[in-house]
Amino acid sequence: MTWASGAPAVASVSASGLVSGLAAGTAPITATSGGASDAAAITATAPPSTSTAHQYYGAPTGSDASPCSATSPCYTMQRVSQLMSPGDTAHFAAGNYTWSYSANHVTKSGTATALLTYISDTKWGAKIYGSDCSPIANDGDYVQIINFDVTGSCPQGITTNGNYSKVIGNRVHDLPGSSGGYGGIVGPCCDYTVTGIQIIGNVVDNIGLWGQVNLIHGIYVAGPYAVVENNIVTRGAAACIQSYHGATHQIISNNTVANCGRYGIQVSADPTLTTNDYTTVNNNIIVNGGGYGISQGYSLGSHNVFNNNIFYNNSAGNISSPTSGTSATQSGTITLTSAQFSALFVNYTGDITGDHADERSVQRALRELHRRHHRGLPSPERRRGDRRRSDRLRRQRKPLRAGARFRWPPPAQGHGLRHRRLRVLSLHPERRHACRGPCLNRRRVAARAHLRQTAHVAAGQHPVAHRERAVRG
Repeated sequence: MTWASGAPAVASVSASGLVSGLAAGTAPITATSGGASDAAAITATAPPSTSTAHQYYGAPTGSDASPCSATSPCYTMQRVSQLMSPGDTAHFAAGNYTWSYSANHVTKSGTATALLTYISDTKWGAKIYGSDCSPIANDGDYVQIINFDVTGSCPQGITTNGNYSKVIGNRVHDLPGSSGGYGGIVGPCCDYTVTGIQIIGNVVDNIGLWGQVNLIHGIYVAGPYAVVENNIVTRGAAACIQSYHGATHQIISNNTVANCGRYGIQVSADPTLTTNDYTTVNNNIIVNGGGYGISQGYSLGSHNVFNNNIFYNNSAGNISSPTSGTSATQSGTITLTSAQFSALFVNYTGDITGDHADERSVQRALRELHRRHHRGLPSPERRRGDRRRSDRLRRQRKPLRAGARFRWPPPAQGHGLRHRRLRVLSLHPERRHACRGPCLNRRRVAARAHLRQTAHVAAGQHPVAHRERAVRG
């Protein structure tokens, strides 16, 4: 007996007659034996979805007695987290919320392949006022907190204590405080073995009393293998970005920090916990600080690297010597002139009111400065001067042969600028008229005739007769 499926995309059949549904639909299954056959229609239904992710919702008008659905939202992260499983997302609508640590603290974890996500669906639209410290506080692993606007009464806005957790795209600002160890965004506190925290693309401003305390920072990273990238941090009371306690093997890169009370970035560790080693501080812009641009603190190993950082107007200098340990390997450091600073920062304010959408332009300009620095290329100002000098030389240069072309600016000085193609119009500098095409051809004929005339005169022949033959030919 043989078996066949009339719609193999809907259902398949094995040699023994076992039918397997592949998609929703109807498939005729035919059995043939000894020249006789019969068929039956098999209806297949769609296989069940393998996705277990759910969407939950919060709103300023929501209630924690609700099921956290789109039509009946909850109010706090804590309530939503009670319903969530790995891969789920909690969406918070725009509007004003007042949260506290005790009422909003979440502990549930995701997994490496299925993160838990808390997100403000409108960037910075869900506005959180903290009635105490850490109105957003997470202790779960593999959790991401995205796009919230956080302010309040304590200089600690978002705290994450979960391994491989992420704080992305939030705005944390205007958090007062004059004492204690705090930060606008903190990760972790206070288990300093928590690893792999990522703080990416946030805007942090006005944390603590500027320059008056040494323990309140913009972003505070205190665990190993943390990543702090693409943040804008302004007006941190002490450091705009601080690493301490269990900090080691960190990456701090592509951040813009300004108006920091004591340090732009401090790299350090608690000597009783670890040595901060293999940390990379790359491609940061650090300006207008109240102390060093980068401060090297305690317990530093010999494998830290500071590459391609840009500094301007940091009162104590660019990079300090370490308090204890070994100084980092440094390369590509650039100190801006005031003209370069003005070109990089358009409509500079030094606080949260700036145009943060222009950050990409600043980073592109940063990369261009480093490219020129490493390749020995001239700055745009010098390049313009080179072009003016070359223009003067060109005017003084004797004309090239008629019809010749050359590119200006020359490739070695043009650096990608559009090249103009110029034609030399005259054999003689005193001839001012433009002589093209037929004019040049007549002069070539006359020149050849002159050479032949000279040769024949030398041979004793009549020059006029020869010149007429040459011109006529």
